[in-house]
Amino acid sequence: MTPRSSLTSLLVFSDSFFMREIFDKVFSHEEKFITKIVKNSQDLETSLSNDRFHMVLLECNNKQIVTINKLIQVSVKNYALPTILIVADSEIETKITVPLQYRNRIQILKRPVSPYEILDFDLFRAKLITTIKETMVKQRSRSGVHQKSSYPANLPAYAIVIGSSTGGIEPLRYLVSHIPKTMISTIFIVQHLPVAFMQTFINRLNKISKLSIKQIENGDMIVPGQIFVVPPDVRFILQKEVTESSAGKIKAKIEVQLHTSNKLSSVDEVMTNVTAIFKDRTIGIILSGMGDDGVNGARKIKENEGVVLVQDLDSAILDGMPGEVIRAQLADEILPIERISHYINTLK
Repeated sequence: MTPRSSLTSLLVFSDSFFMREIFDKVFSHEEKFITKIVKNSQDLETSLSNDRFHMVLLECNNKQIVTINKLIQVSVKNYALPTILIVADSEIETKITVPLQYRNRIQILKRPVSPYEILDFDLFRAKLITTIKETMVKQRSRSGVHQKSSYPANLPAYAIVIGSSTGGIEPLRYLVSHIPKTMISTIFIVQHLPVAFMQTFINRLNKISKLSIKQIENGDMIVPGQIFVVPPDVRFILQKEVTESSAGKIKAKIEVQLHTSNKLSSVDEVMTNVTAIFKDRTIGIILSGMGDDGVNGARKIKENEGVVLVQDLDSAILDGMPGEVIRAQLADEILPIERISHYINTLK
Protein backbone atom coordinates (compact mmCIF):
# COMPACT_ATOMS: atom_id res chain seq x y z
CA MET A 1 0.00 0.00 0.00
CA THR A 2 1.28 3.47 -0.89
CA PRO A 3 2.02 5.65 2.21
CA ARG A 4 -0.57 8.42 2.53
CA SER A 5 2.16 11.07 2.75
CA SER A 6 3.28 10.22 -0.80
CA LEU A 7 -0.21 10.35 -2.33
CA THR A 8 -1.30 13.10 -4.69
CA SER A 9 -4.63 14.67 -3.76
CA LEU A 10 -6.74 15.80 -6.73
CA LEU A 11 -9.92 17.86 -6.83
CA VAL A 12 -11.80 17.07 -10.05
CA PHE A 13 -14.62 19.23 -11.41
CA SER A 14 -17.05 18.23 -14.16
CA ASP A 15 -20.69 19.11 -14.67
CA SER A 16 -21.05 16.16 -17.06
CA PHE A 17 -22.34 12.90 -15.56
CA PHE A 18 -20.61 10.98 -18.36
CA MET A 19 -17.20 12.59 -17.68
CA ARG A 20 -17.53 12.13 -13.91
CA GLU A 21 -17.99 8.42 -14.58
CA ILE A 22 -14.92 8.50 -16.82
CA PHE A 23 -12.82 10.16 -14.12
CA ASP A 24 -13.99 7.64 -11.57
CA LYS A 25 -12.94 4.84 -13.91
CA VAL A 26 -9.56 6.48 -14.63
CA PHE A 27 -8.58 6.84 -10.98
CA SER A 28 -10.16 3.67 -9.60
CA HIS A 29 -6.94 1.72 -10.27
CA GLU A 30 -4.46 4.53 -9.57
CA GLU A 31 -3.39 3.92 -5.99
CA LYS A 32 -1.05 6.95 -5.90
CA PHE A 33 -3.93 9.41 -6.22
CA ILE A 34 -6.68 10.50 -3.86
CA THR A 35 -9.50 12.09 -5.82
CA LYS A 36 -12.59 14.06 -4.95
CA ILE A 37 -15.01 14.65 -7.83
CA VAL A 38 -17.47 17.57 -7.68
CA LYS A 39 -20.15 18.67 -10.12
CA ASN A 40 -20.69 22.39 -9.48
CA SER A 41 -18.62 25.47 -8.77
CA GLN A 42 -19.97 25.91 -5.24
CA ASP A 43 -18.80 22.41 -4.29
CA LEU A 44 -15.40 23.17 -5.76
CA GLU A 45 -14.97 26.37 -3.73
CA THR A 46 -16.21 24.69 -0.55
CA SER A 47 -13.82 21.77 -1.04
CA LEU A 48 -10.85 24.07 -1.60
CA SER A 49 -11.62 26.05 1.52
CA ASN A 50 -12.04 22.96 3.73
CA ASP A 51 -9.48 20.45 2.40
CA ARG A 52 -5.92 20.41 1.10
CA PHE A 53 -5.32 19.47 -2.54
CA HIS A 54 -2.20 19.26 -4.66
CA MET A 55 -3.93 19.94 -7.96
CA VAL A 56 -7.24 20.83 -9.60
CA LEU A 57 -8.66 19.21 -12.74
CA LEU A 58 -11.36 21.19 -14.56
CA GLU A 59 -13.43 19.51 -17.29
CA CYS A 60 -15.73 21.97 -19.04
CA ASN A 61 -17.71 22.42 -22.20
CA ASN A 62 -15.95 24.97 -24.44
CA LYS A 63 -19.10 27.10 -24.49
CA GLN A 64 -18.88 27.62 -20.73
CA ILE A 65 -16.07 30.16 -20.97
CA VAL A 66 -17.47 32.32 -18.14
CA THR A 67 -17.57 29.30 -15.83
CA ILE A 68 -14.11 28.21 -16.95
CA ASN A 69 -12.58 31.59 -16.18
CA LYS A 70 -14.30 31.74 -12.78
CA LEU A 71 -13.04 28.30 -11.77
CA ILE A 72 -9.51 28.99 -12.97
CA GLN A 73 -9.56 32.25 -11.00
CA VAL A 74 -10.42 30.30 -7.85
CA SER A 75 -7.89 27.50 -8.27
CA VAL A 76 -4.80 29.26 -9.65
CA LYS A 77 -5.14 32.73 -8.15
CA ASN A 78 -6.99 32.30 -4.87
CA TYR A 79 -5.40 28.96 -3.93
CA ALA A 80 -2.21 28.98 -6.06
CA LEU A 81 -2.86 25.41 -7.23
CA PRO A 82 -1.63 23.93 -10.51
CA THR A 83 -4.67 23.36 -12.68
CA ILE A 84 -5.26 21.08 -15.65
CA LEU A 85 -8.02 22.31 -17.94
CA ILE A 86 -9.55 19.43 -19.92
CA VAL A 87 -11.42 20.60 -23.01
CA ALA A 88 -12.54 19.45 -26.44
CA ASP A 89 -10.86 22.35 -28.22
CA SER A 90 -7.35 23.48 -27.20
CA GLU A 91 -7.96 26.88 -28.84
CA ILE A 92 -9.91 27.84 -25.72
CA GLU A 93 -6.59 29.07 -24.34
CA THR A 94 -7.10 32.32 -26.26
CA LYS A 95 -10.32 32.94 -24.31
CA ILE A 96 -8.84 32.55 -20.84
CA THR A 97 -8.92 35.89 -19.03
CA VAL A 98 -6.76 34.99 -16.03
CA PRO A 99 -3.90 37.53 -15.74
CA LEU A 100 -0.64 36.59 -17.44
CA GLN A 101 1.25 36.11 -14.18
CA TYR A 102 -0.94 33.10 -13.30
CA ARG A 103 -0.78 31.34 -16.67
CA ASN A 104 2.22 29.19 -15.72
CA ARG A 105 -0.02 27.26 -13.31
CA ILE A 106 -2.40 26.16 -16.09
CA GLN A 107 -2.00 23.11 -18.32
CA ILE A 108 -4.49 22.46 -21.14
CA LEU A 109 -5.28 18.88 -22.13
CA LYS A 110 -7.41 18.26 -25.19
CA ARG A 111 -9.69 15.26 -24.88
CA PRO A 112 -8.58 12.66 -27.48
CA VAL A 113 -11.41 11.22 -29.55
CA SER A 114 -11.76 8.35 -32.01
CA PRO A 115 -12.57 8.88 -35.72
CA TYR A 116 -16.23 8.74 -34.68
CA GLU A 117 -15.82 11.65 -32.23
CA ILE A 118 -16.14 9.27 -29.29
CA LEU A 119 -13.79 9.68 -26.33
CA ASP A 120 -10.79 7.37 -26.71
CA PHE A 121 -10.68 6.17 -23.10
CA ASP A 122 -7.31 4.41 -23.10
CA LEU A 123 -5.54 7.32 -24.79
CA PHE A 124 -7.33 9.83 -22.56
CA ARG A 125 -6.33 7.94 -19.42
CA ALA A 126 -2.68 7.70 -20.52
CA LYS A 127 -2.46 11.39 -21.44
CA LEU A 128 -4.21 12.52 -18.28
CA ILE A 129 -1.98 10.52 -15.92
CA THR A 130 1.14 11.66 -17.77
CA THR A 131 0.04 15.32 -17.60
CA ILE A 132 -0.69 15.05 -13.87
CA LYS A 133 2.72 13.51 -13.15
CA GLU A 134 4.57 16.08 -15.27
CA THR A 135 2.68 18.93 -13.58
CA MET A 136 3.52 17.58 -10.11
CA VAL A 137 7.22 17.31 -10.98
CA LYS A 138 7.18 20.93 -12.14
CA GLN A 139 5.30 22.01 -9.01
CA ARG A 140 7.71 20.22 -6.68
CA SER A 141 10.67 21.86 -8.40
CA ARG A 142 9.06 25.25 -7.70
CA SER A 143 8.20 24.50 -4.10
CA GLY A 144 11.60 23.18 -3.10
CA VAL A 145 10.28 19.71 -2.26
CA HIS A 146 12.70 17.86 -4.50
CA GLN A 147 16.35 17.32 -3.61
CA LYS A 148 18.72 20.02 -4.72
CA SER A 149 22.47 19.68 -5.19
CA SER A 150 24.27 18.26 -2.17
CA TYR A 151 25.85 20.56 0.42
CA PRO A 152 28.03 20.11 3.52
CA ALA A 153 26.23 20.02 6.87
CA ASN A 154 27.92 23.22 8.05
CA LEU A 155 26.52 25.24 5.15
CA PRO A 156 22.98 26.60 4.69
CA ALA A 157 20.56 24.32 2.86
CA TYR A 158 19.46 27.29 0.74
CA ALA A 159 20.36 30.93 0.27
CA ILE A 160 17.28 33.16 0.11
CA VAL A 161 17.63 36.68 -1.28
CA ILE A 162 14.71 39.03 -0.63
CA GLY A 163 14.62 42.22 -2.69
CA SER A 164 12.29 45.00 -1.58
CA SER A 165 11.71 48.69 -2.11
CA THR A 166 8.79 51.11 -1.69
CA GLY A 167 5.79 49.29 -0.23
CA GLY A 168 7.86 46.22 0.59
CA ILE A 169 8.58 46.73 4.28
CA GLU A 170 5.24 45.41 5.56
CA PRO A 171 5.33 42.19 3.50
CA LEU A 172 8.98 41.82 4.48
CA ARG A 173 8.03 42.14 8.16
CA TYR A 174 5.42 39.42 7.64
CA LEU A 175 8.00 37.06 6.14
CA VAL A 176 10.56 37.73 8.89
CA SER A 177 8.05 37.34 11.74
CA HIS A 178 6.93 33.94 10.46
CA ILE A 179 10.35 32.35 9.91
CA PRO A 180 10.86 29.54 12.47
CA LYS A 181 13.97 29.37 14.64
CA THR A 182 14.66 25.96 13.06
CA MET A 183 15.39 27.58 9.68
CA ILE A 184 18.28 25.75 7.95
CA SER A 185 18.82 28.37 5.27
CA THR A 186 20.50 31.79 5.23
CA ILE A 187 18.53 34.88 4.24
CA PHE A 188 19.90 38.05 2.63
CA ILE A 189 17.65 41.12 2.71
CA VAL A 190 18.14 43.98 0.28
CA GLN A 191 15.79 46.81 1.23
CA HIS A 192 16.05 50.11 -0.61
CA LEU A 193 16.64 52.50 2.30
CA PRO A 194 19.03 55.40 2.94
CA VAL A 195 22.02 54.56 5.13
CA ALA A 196 20.76 56.74 7.98
CA PHE A 197 17.67 54.54 8.46
CA MET A 198 19.35 51.14 8.09
CA GLN A 199 20.14 50.37 11.74
CA THR A 200 16.68 51.43 12.90
CA PHE A 201 15.22 49.16 10.23
CA ILE A 202 17.33 46.22 11.47
CA ASN A 203 16.45 46.87 15.12
CA ARG A 204 12.74 46.80 14.34
CA LEU A 205 13.06 43.54 12.40
CA ASN A 206 14.96 41.96 15.28
CA LYS A 207 12.03 42.68 17.61
CA ILE A 208 9.72 40.45 15.55
CA SER A 209 12.21 37.79 14.40
CA LYS A 210 12.99 34.42 15.96
CA LEU A 211 16.37 34.50 14.20
CA SER A 212 19.28 36.90 14.61
CA ILE A 213 19.31 39.75 12.10
CA LYS A 214 22.43 41.81 11.52
CA GLN A 215 23.97 44.11 8.97
CA ILE A 216 26.42 42.06 6.97
CA GLU A 217 30.08 42.88 7.59
CA ASN A 218 33.35 41.97 5.99
CA GLY A 219 34.44 38.49 7.08
CA ASP A 220 31.03 37.31 8.30
CA MET A 221 30.61 33.54 8.00
CA ILE A 222 27.52 32.46 6.08
CA VAL A 223 25.80 29.97 8.36
CA PRO A 224 22.33 28.40 8.61
CA GLY A 225 19.67 30.31 10.51
CA GLN A 226 21.13 33.78 10.09
CA ILE A 227 19.47 36.77 8.44
CA PHE A 228 21.79 39.36 6.92
CA VAL A 229 20.78 42.84 5.76
CA VAL A 230 22.97 44.14 2.95
CA PRO A 231 23.34 47.91 3.47
CA PRO A 232 23.37 50.59 0.79
CA ASP A 233 26.54 51.63 -0.98
CA VAL A 234 28.64 48.53 -0.41
CA ARG A 235 30.22 46.07 -2.79
CA PHE A 236 28.96 42.62 -1.83
CA ILE A 237 30.79 39.38 -2.68
CA LEU A 238 30.65 35.85 -1.28
CA GLN A 239 33.81 33.76 -1.22
CA LYS A 240 34.00 30.01 -0.76
CA GLU A 241 36.97 28.64 1.16
CA VAL A 242 37.92 24.96 1.04
CA THR A 243 40.58 23.55 3.35
CA GLU A 244 41.83 20.09 4.24
CA SER A 245 40.09 20.27 7.60
CA SER A 246 36.79 21.68 6.35
CA ALA A 247 34.24 20.70 3.75
CA GLY A 248 33.99 24.37 2.91
CA LYS A 249 33.22 27.74 4.40
CA ILE A 250 31.55 30.74 2.85
CA LYS A 251 32.56 34.25 3.87
CA ALA A 252 31.24 37.66 3.02
CA LYS A 253 33.59 40.19 1.49
CA ILE A 254 32.24 43.68 1.93
CA GLU A 255 33.89 46.81 0.58
CA VAL A 256 32.43 50.14 1.61
CA GLN A 257 31.99 52.37 -1.41
CA LEU A 258 32.51 56.10 -1.54
CA HIS A 259 29.21 57.96 -1.42
CA THR A 260 29.54 59.48 -4.85
CA SER A 261 25.94 58.79 -5.84
CA ASN A 262 22.52 58.14 -4.38
CA LYS A 263 22.51 54.55 -5.63
CA LEU A 264 21.00 52.21 -3.05
CA SER A 265 21.69 48.51 -2.46
CA SER A 266 21.35 46.51 -5.64
CA VAL A 267 19.10 43.45 -5.53
CA ASP A 268 20.71 42.44 -8.83
CA GLU A 269 24.21 42.49 -7.35
CA VAL A 270 23.33 40.44 -4.27
CA MET A 271 21.34 37.85 -6.21
CA THR A 272 24.11 37.50 -8.78
CA ASN A 273 26.82 36.98 -6.17
CA VAL A 274 24.76 34.63 -4.02
CA THR A 275 23.75 32.36 -6.90
CA ALA A 276 27.37 32.25 -8.08
CA ILE A 277 28.10 30.28 -4.88
CA PHE A 278 24.82 28.54 -4.06
CA LYS A 279 23.83 27.72 -7.67
CA ASP A 280 20.48 25.84 -7.76
CA ARG A 281 20.05 26.29 -4.00
CA THR A 282 19.32 29.99 -4.45
CA ILE A 283 15.80 31.32 -3.90
CA GLY A 284 15.12 34.85 -5.12
CA ILE A 285 12.09 36.75 -3.82
CA ILE A 286 10.95 40.09 -5.26
CA LEU A 287 8.54 42.23 -3.24
CA SER A 288 6.85 45.56 -3.88
CA GLY A 289 8.95 48.38 -5.33
CA MET A 290 9.55 50.83 -8.15
CA GLY A 291 11.95 50.25 -11.02
CA ASP A 292 13.49 47.05 -12.32
CA ASP A 293 16.10 46.17 -9.68
CA GLY A 294 16.05 42.38 -9.41
CA VAL A 295 15.44 41.48 -13.06
CA ASN A 296 19.10 40.79 -13.89
CA GLY A 297 19.61 38.99 -10.59
CA ALA A 298 16.54 36.83 -11.19
CA ARG A 299 17.90 35.97 -14.62
CA LYS A 300 21.18 34.80 -13.06
CA ILE A 301 19.28 32.68 -10.54
CA LYS A 302 17.32 31.03 -13.35
CA GLU A 303 20.52 30.40 -15.31
CA ASN A 304 21.78 28.47 -12.27
CA GLU A 305 18.47 26.53 -12.01
CA GLY A 306 17.40 28.30 -8.82
CA VAL A 307 13.86 29.48 -8.05
CA VAL A 308 12.34 32.96 -8.34
CA LEU A 309 9.21 33.96 -6.42
CA VAL A 310 7.38 37.23 -6.95
CA GLN A 311 4.80 38.99 -4.81
CA ASP A 312 1.49 39.01 -6.68
CA LEU A 313 0.62 42.31 -8.28
CA ASP A 314 -2.75 42.55 -6.52
CA SER A 315 -1.10 42.81 -3.10
CA ALA A 316 2.04 44.75 -4.07
CA ILE A 317 1.66 48.47 -3.33
CA LEU A 318 3.98 49.22 -6.25
CA ASP A 319 4.24 46.60 -8.98
CA GLY A 320 7.35 47.93 -10.75
CA MET A 321 9.92 45.42 -9.45
CA PRO A 322 7.68 42.33 -9.36
CA GLY A 323 6.01 43.33 -12.62
CA GLU A 324 9.33 43.62 -14.48
CA VAL A 325 10.37 40.13 -13.37
CA ILE A 326 7.00 38.74 -14.48
CA ARG A 327 7.21 40.48 -17.87
CA ALA A 328 10.70 39.04 -18.35
CA GLN A 329 9.14 35.59 -17.76
CA LEU A 330 11.56 34.85 -14.93
CA ALA A 331 9.04 34.15 -12.15
CA ASP A 332 8.47 30.53 -11.18
CA GLU A 333 5.56 31.53 -8.97
CA ILE A 334 3.55 34.73 -8.40
CA LEU A 335 2.13 34.44 -4.89
CA PRO A 336 0.51 36.43 -2.09
CA ILE A 337 2.88 37.05 0.79
CA GLU A 338 1.31 34.34 2.97
CA ARG A 339 2.14 31.68 0.39
CA ILE A 340 5.67 32.98 -0.10
CA SER A 341 6.08 32.63 3.66
CA HIS A 342 4.79 29.05 3.55
CA TYR A 343 7.16 28.24 0.70
CA ILE A 344 10.36 29.34 2.40
CA ASN A 345 9.35 27.85 5.75
CA THR A 346 8.86 24.38 4.26
CA LEU A 347 12.09 24.17 2.26
CA LYS A 348 13.89 20.87 2.83
